[in-house]
Amino acid sequence: MPFQSLASRIQAVVVVLLILAAAALEISAGSRRWTNLLAERGGELSNSVGLNGKRLSQAIETLREDTLFLARTPPVSGIMRASLNDDLDPIDNDSTAKWIRRLNEIFSAFAQSHPDYMRISYINMEKGGREMVRVERRHDDVRVVPGGDLQESGDRAVLTEAAAVGDGEVFLSDVRLGDSDAPGSGPPHMLAAIPVRMAGGRLFGIVCVDFDLRSVLAAVTRGLPFAAGAGVFDAGGRRLSSSSESSSEPDPSAVPKAFRDGEASGHLDFQPMIVEGRTHFVTAERVAFDPRRRQRHLFLVYGIPEGQLRAGLTTVSDSALVAGLLLMAAAGSLLLLVVSRIFQPLRQITAAARAVTEGRDGFSLPVTAAGEVGALARAFTVMSARIREREEDYGRLTAELEQRVRARTGQLRLAGTVVQNTSEGVMITDAAGMILSVNPAFSDITGYGPEEVVGRNASLLKSDHHDAAFYDALWSVLLRDGRWQGEIWNRRRNGEAFVERLSINRVPGEDGTAATFVGVFSDVTEQRRKDERIRHLAFHDALTDLPNRYLLQDRLDHAISRARREERSLAVMFIDLDHFKTINDTLGHDVGDLLLRQEALRLRAALREVDTVARMGGDEFL
Repeated sequence: MPFQSLASRIQAVVVVLLILAAAALEISAGSRRWTNLLAERGGELSNSVGLNGKRLSQAIETLREDTLFLARTPPVSGIMRASLNDDLDPIDNDSTAKWIRRLNEIFSAFAQSHPDYMRISYINMEKGGREMVRVERRHDDVRVVPGGDLQESGDRAVLTEAAAVGDGEVFLSDVRLGDSDAPGSGPPHMLAAIPVRMAGGRLFGIVCVDFDLRSVLAAVTRGLPFAAGAGVFDAGGRRLSSSSESSSEPDPSAVPKAFRDGEASGHLDFQPMIVEGRTHFVTAERVAFDPRRRQRHLFLVYGIPEGQLRAGLTTVSDSALVAGLLLMAAAGSLLLLVVSRIFQPLRQITAAARAVTEGRDGFSLPVTAAGEVGALARAFTVMSARIREREEDYGRLTAELEQRVRARTGQLRLAGTVVQNTSEGVMITDAAGMILSVNPAFSDITGYGPEEVVGRNASLLKSDHHDAAFYDALWSVLLRDGRWQGEIWNRRRNGEAFVERLSINRVPGEDGTAATFVGVFSDVTEQRRKDERIRHLAFHDALTDLPNRYLLQDRLDHAISRARREERSLAVMFIDLDHFKTINDTLGHDVGDLLLRQEALRLRAALREVDTVARMGGDEFL
């Protein structure tokens, strides 16, 4: 009976230990899964908010550059000169009305190519802020506002602040909801304004561009992974946009105050925050857009509640759980069997010796026994301990290796997700230029599927727009600096040539392996075509399509320089149509315009390709 009682107690202890081990195993596995989930989700959201923050900053910078470009077009200064000289430009001899028509054409073309610009206007500050030109977008149509509908600008605060900036600087307003007539309602938008000054520095007018932020804000808040919430806020915490598909949109209070009060662009790593008693995991990007007032910025915040995040935990499958329980039950049965015979020393030693020979574990030895049996048991104990140490070392090394593999796998999965979902085309080649991989955007832009280009040389995209010297210079810079960036003409699968903005980076190989090259590009053909049209309108006469005074001056300077260099003569002929005013007065301006166009065609046909004929203004040609 005493023997049976001791065996029962040992069996009970073994059962309790097995239960505790099973519980500890499940807790440890759950903790590891949670840690891995936080690292994976946090990495993806942090990368997404950083990328979209740069996208938002680039959109605002493009607005600044476009406003500066529009203010420097010739009609802007032409209107100023004509308005200050009794409606007649002393340089071009054009009236204010003609300059306004040309500026309407330029503003209209620019608004057509930039659908996010709701309104472009030129305001005369000499006349109390009254509009001289206004082009506005109504739904999908661009409309030139007639002169009778032009009015004084209601954005007095913007005009006052814009008038204070220096030459060449662009003022950007805070993000607004609605307009001056209905503040607080309507789409979010931002006003860009640049002053136009006379020769003495006195303010004449202001060019304004009204930027509709809906599309760019939607692009940075929609389609986030894991149904995460997103929000865009201004420096005062006002919500400008959010992810409508998420029921757990982040609140500006989720961002630490020290980060909100920063004065430059910055990034907040993925971290837990307590908001209204609930834990949220958030990451954020601060986008500063005004270098003159660095406290003006926008916040892009991505967040996900802890409960929603934990819902994504992967649990152990039923089959794995059953297998684990069966394994533990088998080990427990074996251990109980050994314990039940612990009082049979010789049989235990024999069983232990057999177990060691067969590589099995789970035996017990009578190390306290006296005589040769006890000495033999102690010798076996030392031997088995050393074996267990070696096995534990092996198990620890194996666990560390598995952890490294999991971490590296997560990094590769994250990088693959970013490449596959970016809107820019991505192409990876080896050192010889053979294509190793492309992303879906590559196929969308070029028309080539992955199976058509992988294994082929990247030169299959080459067009005939560049000579060998261009590609030699490209490779020289790439091999010297490790990167190259610029615009290049390539050819699609259907033979169509297109312009792409390309960035190539050289990625060194590891352990002496050959380097690879990663190219990221976007199709800018349509944008370039529209820009060329705008530049053409800026330097050609709108009626006859002949070079205007500005382009003529440039060509005349070149011709004079060449004549001096080659010691040759230069012929210049000034042509004025007699009685042209009589035609306009009797037959109308439409007939007069037709006559000017016919005269331009005949003059152009009579000259050589290297000669220049330009319209000076009115009925004067040179």
